[in-house]
Amino acid sequence: MDLNRQKEREFLRLMRLRERTSFDALLMIYVVIGIIIFLSSSMYLIFSLYEVQLSEKESISLIFAGSGVMISILSYAILRMRQKRTSLEAMEVARQQAESRFVTAWATFEEMGKTALLSLQRPVAANSPRSLISTLLEASLISHSEERELHTALQWRNAIVHGLEVPGYEELISATATLHRITKRLINS
Repeated sequence: MDLNRQKEREFLRLMRLRERTSFDALLMIYVVIGIIIFLSSSMYLIFSLYEVQLSEKESISLIFAGSGVMISILSYAILRMRQKRTSLEAMEVARQQAESRFVTAWATFEEMGKTALLSLQRPVAANSPRSLISTLLEASLISHSEERELHTALQWRNAIVHGLEVPGYEELISATATLHRITKRLINS
């Protein structure tokens, strides 16, 4: 049930991001069109003030040149918007991958923590990560600072798996590295 709710929230968040990006793209197109209209009107004003008389061929050439400039500007604006959208999507994928690596690192930590305690013939609560952390501390397999880091990581793990507000990308990367370091030490103990 929680996993479905988390997927639904993630889907809605991505849809809002896409809607916002689409709206931003539309506004950017309006900005570019406005600039093009301003430049065209300014050129017309200048030609009319200086009473520049263009032949039919010169007028057609000027129209084509202006159209080419307008298309170029509009294409560049659309390209920049697409690059921004791609960048946002890449950041989202990176965040999701960081969450996945973090949850995997947490599961590995739990398994290796239980294995380390069983090898010391210490009782392990079947489904209580808090109890696991406390027992690892009592067995001197982790330090007090690591206990604090693990409790923070546990809060983040719970937030991720229950679809709540999750920490930022950098925090997840740091917590994943911490989990790997502690797990490696548990394996070697």
